[in-house]
Amino acid sequence: MAIEFRVDGMDELVAKMRGMARGDLDKAVQDTVREWGTYAFNASQMACPVDTGILAESGEMYIENGGMSAVIKYKAPYAMAVEYGWRRDTPILPVNKKALSWEAGKKGRLLLQAKPNPDNRVTVSKVITPARFKGISFVRVPVKRALEYLGAFWGQSIDKLKRGDLG
Repeated sequence: MAIEFRVDGMDELVAKMRGMARGDLDKAVQDTVREWGTYAFNASQMACPVDTGILAESGEMYIENGGMSAVIKYKAPYAMAVEYGWRRDTPILPVNKKALSWEAGKKGRLLLQAKPNPDNRVTVSKVITPARFKGISFVRVPVKRALEYLGAFWGQSIDKLKRGDLG
């Protein structure tokens, strides 16, 4: 499953900027979306955890909706687990014996409702323990931070338009 982050809403901004010609405004918005999308994608790449490099290599940024939307996507099968974390039950199994055994009444991480044997030991074939990974927000956090600079990208696009640099 892929992680996908979309930035939409530029159409509303276009509607509010009535003082400009529609074609000029569209060019400015498209430039802003492209420049900001590249910036946000690069920020997510810098925050991406790297072990084998597959996750980072699976990332892409593209423009859609006529230049009005930037999409940042990571296609690695485990991208969602890295971004949002996971929780599952993990069994603890005996390695060298047929059962796990410990002295009843010992305090520690394994608090079970199992009844002790007559020799005051608890014996079980496996123990289920919850495992959890909180996740590393390598997409959401950098993109949220990049949103703080969207106004600056808009200003740059307007300046380029005034100079005639937007094509």
